[in-house]
Amino acid sequence: MRDRHSSTGLESRAVVHRRRLTTLTVSLLLVAGVMAVPSPAGGVAGFGDVDAGQFYTAPVQWMVDNQITTGTSPTCFSPADPVTRGQAAAFMWRMEGSPTGSPAHPFTDVVASWQQDPVSWMAASEITTGTSATSFSPEKVVTRGEVAAFLHRLAGSPDAPPPSQFADVTTSWQVTPVGWMVQQEITTGTTASTFSPDKTVTRGEIATFFYRYKGSPAVTVDPSHPALPPCEDQVPGPFTAGTLTVTASTTLIQNHKGNIVVAADNITLDCAGHTLIGPGRTFSFTGIDLNQRTGVTVRNCVLQDFETGIVLRQSDGNTLTANTIARVDRGFWLDGSDGNTLTGNSVTDAIDWFGYGVFDGSDGNELRANTTSAVRGVGFMVWASSNNVLADNVATKSGNGFGANEVGTVGNVFTGNTSNDNTGWGMGDQTPLFGGGTGDAGTDNTYSNNSCSGNGAGSSDPPGLC
Repeated sequence: MRDRHSSTGLESRAVVHRRRLTTLTVSLLLVAGVMAVPSPAGGVAGFGDVDAGQFYTAPVQWMVDNQITTGTSPTCFSPADPVTRGQAAAFMWRMEGSPTGSPAHPFTDVVASWQQDPVSWMAASEITTGTSATSFSPEKVVTRGEVAAFLHRLAGSPDAPPPSQFADVTTSWQVTPVGWMVQQEITTGTTASTFSPDKTVTRGEIATFFYRYKGSPAVTVDPSHPALPPCEDQVPGPFTAGTLTVTASTTLIQNHKGNIVVAADNITLDCAGHTLIGPGRTFSFTGIDLNQRTGVTVRNCVLQDFETGIVLRQSDGNTLTANTIARVDRGFWLDGSDGNTLTGNSVTDAIDWFGYGVFDGSDGNELRANTTSAVRGVGFMVWASSNNVLADNVATKSGNGFGANEVGTVGNVFTGNTSNDNTGWGMGDQTPLFGGGTGDAGTDNTYSNNSCSGNGAGSSDPPGLC
């Protein structure tokens, strides 16, 4: 049995995935309470689109059993979908037990939080050298030849005879890895005489390669499958596009070219590591907009090329966690919003005022364990807002690290934060602005156990904040 679908099947699926929706205002149907629709007969491993008897059936079950995948949604694995380099890194890292502690990778284009440990591990283990000295290209699809090279390096780059049966394996860096895969019975090719090294790997194929690399361990295939909408009824394509309006709990199943408006309370938007791509930071677009919302959770979203990443306007009691924002004017903007929690988020490459901004009567919010770097203005800014807690955050390589500014900025607590290698102050508390305040600078707010080093203008303004 070959380790891919027939070319006809792949082409027909690819046609579906190339659809582009010019404008889209949709509430996705991945929600509790949707009327049940039978899944395809024979669905296994908890996924409605994994049929029994396929080359990838046992591999997918093995990936589920070993927590290597949770699927593209709670009910779908999407075995014919393409795999990106970032996804391949995450799969391989999980397959190897999710090791931590590797030195940071050198790739400036790896910005998603879920990619950091996998890519750092691959770089440290000499499994990848990237697509250049400073890029890994995590959103680029990965080819069969590249996966062969990754696995071969993971195994220690053993010698192997060339795969003479495959006429299409001629590139020098592919010959030994593919020959080794044949030798180890990891691949039988796409036909008897072809390996198709330049074809994009599908999710079903990479599951199969990894499963065979581990020796094809015995698994018990779970015959259950969910009675939820079939995967083919979900929004098609590797991208949707336009304005996506969410009115019920939603899990994205692909990337999205455009913005998302959250239009209901007490729901969850889980991007599941997918990317929202905007038109560029010179355009007045917000990636995710919460306007007068409460009880909303936004998590696992990657946002790039917007004016502002995520905005909360008069929105209270929401939770934003594990989101990654890059190439924006501003990262997170709280405007007159109270009692929100931001944890484990990341902002890089913001060219305007702030990475995280708590503005104009945004009171009682908690920002904990977030990071920011390469922000032109202030990494974390509190402006005319009170009683917020900023704890265990890290600001590096920006203008100023942390700032508390403007009349009414009182009762805020800054504790356990780190501010390193910024061009300006590590921390500043001035009324009304840095460097020219005349109010009770540094006394209206509380600072404890903060750390500052290597900042261009000094540790803090006034002294003693860190």
